Amino acid sequence: MSSTSNHVSVTTKSSDLINVDILNNLQYESFEYVIYNDNKTMLRKGQFRAPSVQIRTNNLQEGIYQFQLLLNGQEWKTTLFEKYNSEA
Repeated sequence: MSSTSNHVSVTTKSSDLINVDILNNLQYESFEYVIYNDNKTMLRKGQFRAPSVQIRTNNLQEGIYQFQLLLNGQEWKTTLFEKYNSEA
């Protein structure tokens, strides 16, 4: 399942990976991302070059997290995603 807006698709449910796909002509731009927990504590920060990236989430506990995508230091998209543990 994913959320699509601002020409970007972000996975909204994850056990191991979040998929981020840039869907417009910004395919060679460099993006930054930040993942926050429900207390607004920054848990992870990184960057990638479009058009897509997979971000590992297996080190996060189950719960709801905020994913923020930035372009040129400006917020471009913010969405929530659910992290769940897969059954072994």
